[in-house]
Amino acid sequence: MTKRPVINALFISILSAFYAFLFIFISGHMEFRRMVHLKGTLKIPFINAFTGFIMGNNMKYIGYAIIVIAAVILVITLLRRKEYDEYQQSIQTKCALAVGILTIVMVPLLLLFILSDPNYSIEFIFLFIIIHWFCVLITDLIYVVKYSR
Repeated sequence: MTKRPVINALFISILSAFYAFLFIFISGHMEFRRMVHLKGTLKIPFINAFTGFIMGNNMKYIGYAIIVIAAVILVITLLRRKEYDEYQQSIQTKCALAVGILTIVMVPLLLLFILSDPNYSIEFIFLFIIIHWFCVLITDLIYVVKYSR
């Protein structure tokens, strides 16, 4: 973790721009829709609802939400204009460790879901990406708001 908040905010913004572009671009793309299975063919209601969400061309709204949250983080960080102290850096390190642990726990679960029904691998992968990146963004937003004073 760096002492300069702007570098952290730029890193979050660049990755968020990539994810946002991905979600906005694939929303409604016919090749992507072809790979997603029909709603209601799996006996897991949540995944069926998520498949309906994808088929309804709604992934672009996830991309827009990512852009908005990343922009708020960047603006608050740019307005702050002071470096992090050691205490704030240790909190950032703990947050990064928590995200790493979340990833380590979620990847085997993702693999288990894909192995149990490989037909729904696209849905599970995108659900993982959404949960993971929103956890990162919301954690960073809470952190930036809390220490922006």
